[in-house]
Amino acid sequence: MFIFSAKDFYVSACLIFCTSFYFLSAQIIISQYYEGNVNDKFLEITNVSGSAINPSNNNFFICVFSNENAADPSGKKPGLSTKIDIGLSPGETAIYKNSLAVSPVYAVNEGIGALIGAFNGNDLLIIATAKDETAWENRVDVIGNSSDWGIDKSFYRKITVNTPNPTYTPEEWTEITLTTVDDAAENTVERLGYHFYNCQKPTIPSANVSFSEVSDTFLEMQWNNGNGSSRLIVVKANEAVTGLPVDGISYNASPVFGSGDEFDGGFVVYNGWENSLSITDLTPSTHYFISIFEFDCSPPQYLATAPATGNQITLAPVPRVFTALGEEGLDFGLIRPDNSSAASEVVVSWVNLSSDITASVDSPFEISPDQTDWSNQITIPFSESGNESVYIRFSPNKADGIHQKALTLNTSGAEEVSRPLTGTAFPNAWVNEFHYEDIGADEGEFVEIVIQYSENYDLSAIRLLLYNGSSGQVYDQESLDNFVPGEKSNNFTVYSWPVADIQNGQPDGPDGLALSIDDQVITFLSYEGTFTASDGPAAGTTSFDIGLEESNETTAEGLSLQLEDNDLIDGGTQILGNRYEDFVWTTGLESPGLFNSNQVLPVELSNFNATRQNDSAILSWQTLSEVNNRGFEIQKSVRHNQFETIGYVRGHGNSNEPVAYNFTDEKFLTSCYYKLKQIDFDGRFSFSRVISLKRSESRSGQFIVSPNPVRQKLNITTSYPVKTGAVEVQLLSIHGKKILQSKGDLVKIRNQINRCLKYLQRGVYLLKLHNGWRGEKHILFKE
Repeated sequence: MFIFSAKDFYVSACLIFCTSFYFLSAQIIISQYYEGNVNDKFLEITNVSGSAINPSNNNFFICVFSNENAADPSGKKPGLSTKIDIGLSPGETAIYKNSLAVSPVYAVNEGIGALIGAFNGNDLLIIATAKDETAWENRVDVIGNSSDWGIDKSFYRKITVNTPNPTYTPEEWTEITLTTVDDAAENTVERLGYHFYNCQKPTIPSANVSFSEVSDTFLEMQWNNGNGSSRLIVVKANEAVTGLPVDGISYNASPVFGSGDEFDGGFVVYNGWENSLSITDLTPSTHYFISIFEFDCSPPQYLATAPATGNQITLAPVPRVFTALGEEGLDFGLIRPDNSSAASEVVVSWVNLSSDITASVDSPFEISPDQTDWSNQITIPFSESGNESVYIRFSPNKADGIHQKALTLNTSGAEEVSRPLTGTAFPNAWVNEFHYEDIGADEGEFVEIVIQYSENYDLSAIRLLLYNGSSGQVYDQESLDNFVPGEKSNNFTVYSWPVADIQNGQPDGPDGLALSIDDQVITFLSYEGTFTASDGPAAGTTSFDIGLEESNETTAEGLSLQLEDNDLIDGGTQILGNRYEDFVWTTGLESPGLFNSNQVLPVELSNFNATRQNDSAILSWQTLSEVNNRGFEIQKSVRHNQFETIGYVRGHGNSNEPVAYNFTDEKFLTSCYYKLKQIDFDGRFSFSRVISLKRSESRSGQFIVSPNPVRQKLNITTSYPVKTGAVEVQLLSIHGKKILQSKGDLVKIRNQINRCLKYLQRGVYLLKLHNGWRGEKHILFKE
C-alpha cells in the first residue's frame, strides 16, 4: 500500500503529464511552406504520430518571429501567433492560410484560414507549445532564419523526414516554384494539403513491364502502376533480383545505371510515381533483370510480394560520336566585316570507333584543332575511347546576313552528329540619298538606304536615327522594316523613308543621320559640319561630314544629296562599286526608292583566290548571283599598274545560285598581281579586288612592304642598316598626284602612311622609299 502526499501526487502527475505532453507535441510538423505575392501565404502541417491529435486538449501554436527578432528570438514574444485548434488523424494534413489569399485556388478553398497574417520570406516560423516569451524555448518544429531565405518561394518537407526538428535544417526541405504548387495535381507531394504520411501499404503490384526502345547502352521501359503512391525499381545485370526492400528505408535512385543505391548486387534506378523510365549507361550485350516494388507512406511501406518483373538484353556495341554542345548549338552573334569571332571550344567524345572522325563546318564558319590552321574540315584521330577539343569561329567573308549552318561529325559505323551554328555578318548597308531643305516649304523630305542581302536580316533590328547636332540628341528614328522597299539589283535593295521634317542644319548647328544594327553603328554622317552624339547608338562618336549641303536659297525642288560612282577611270569607262567607300556625295535629281542615276552595282564575287602549282597560277572565284553577266576578263600585272588581259571566261548571264569559276595562268614566271574585269552584256563593267601571288620568299630590295594588297595597316621593315631618321617616303596616286611626302625613321613614316590609308579609295598607288643613297619603288594595292 502506497500513501501519497498532496505534494507527491502533484509532482508525479506533473511528470506524467509533462512526459506525455512532450510526446504529443513532438508529433506535428510543418510539412510545406508557400510564400507568394502580397497575401498568398500558406503553411501545411501534418500529424506524423500514430494517434489522433484531439482539438480539445492540444496546445499547439503557429508563431512568427519577423525580421529583427528572427535571428535570435530567445526570450522574445512572437510578433504573430495562431492556435492550432483542429483535430488531425494520423498522417492527416491541414492548410493554414492568410484570410486574404487568392492563389492557389484549390488551397484557398481547402484552407482553414485564420493564419497569422502575411509573413515574409525573411521571417522565422515555428510550431510551439506557447505563444509568449517562452515560445522559442517550447518550440517543436522550425522553418526559416533571419536571412532572405524564402521570398516568393515554396518548400516541402522531404518524405524521409517523419519527426519534427527544433533546428532549421535546409537539407530536410525541397524547393519548388510557386507555379509548380499552383498547378500540382491531386495526390502529388507538391500539392498543398497532401503529404505521404496519410497512406496505407499498397495491395496491388505494378504489372505489364515492356520495352519501347533498346540500344547498346539504353533501355526505355513502361509499366502499369499498382495502387501505391510511388514505386521503387531495381535493375541487376545477368541475374534476377531476389532481394526485397526494407520497410522504413528510403533508397536513393538514379536512371544512370550504377549511380543509385546498391541493392542485391544491382542498383536502384527509380524512386517516384511515374509509369515510364529511361535507363542509361548500360553495358552492351548484357542481360538486365528488373523488379518494380510499389510503396506508400513515410517512412515507406513496400509491397514486397509479387513485384512486377521484366528482362532485356542490350544490343552489341555501337560506335558513337558525342559533342558537349547542346541542341541549341553555338550563336556567335553579330560580327563586323573582315573580323572573326572569338574561337569557341567544342569537346568531341567517342566510343567504340574504328576510324578517324571528320569534323566539318560550312563557310563562313571555320574549324581548327589548335586555333592556328583554320579550314572548313579537319580530321580527329580516333583512339579506343576518348575525347578531343576543337575550335570553331565565325569568319565572315561577305556581308550577307544571318548564317545558320552546322557542325557535322562523321565516322565509319556511327550515326552522324549535327549541331547548329549561327552567326550574323555585319550588314553592307549605307545612307544612299536624302533631302532635307529646298527653296520654299521643304516638300518631299526623305532618307534612302541601300542594303545588301536584306532578306537575310531582321530588318526591325536595323534603325535609322536622325540627330540634332546642337544637342547631340536623337530627335526621330525608324526601323528598316517600316521603310518602303524599292528597286533591287544584284542582291542590293533600296529602301526609302518619307520623313515629315528633317532638321535643316545651320544656323543652329550641323545635324546628322546614323544607321545602326542591334544598337551598333554602321555609319554616322552629318551635313553642314560635324558634332559628337550624346545619346543613342552613336553616343560618344563624332560624325563624318559629307561635305555638301542644301539651302532654302539655292536648292531647287526635286534635287537631293546622293551617292554616285567614284571617279576612278579605266579606259574611259566608270568602275562600278558595291560598298559605301566606292561612291562619292554629289547633288542630283532625287530618286527615292531607286538607285541613283550614276550608280550601278556590279555582280558580286563571294571570293577570289590564287594558288601556285609548279609554273602555273590557279585562279578561282565564285559569284553568289548574276544579272546580265557576259563574262570575265582575267588581267595580270608584273610591275607598276600595267595590267594586261591574259584570258576570258564566259559568264552565266542571269543566275540566282552560286556559280564557281576558275582559270589557269600557265606563265607564272615571277611574282605578280591579278584582277578580274566583270563585263555586262550592255558593256558596263567592274573590277574585282587585286590579289597577289608570290613566286618565292626571296626579296632583292632592301625594304619589305607587307601586306600587299593592304586594307588599313601597312608594315615596312628592312634587314639593311638605315641611318636614324634618314628614310624618305613619297606616296603617289597612279596618275602621279602626290598624296604624302615625309622623312624620318621607319616607325614615323609607317604611321603616316597608315593614317593616309584609312582615307584612300580602293585602287593602285606608287610608294617610293629612299634610305639616303638608294631608292626603291613599290606598287601598292589598296583594297
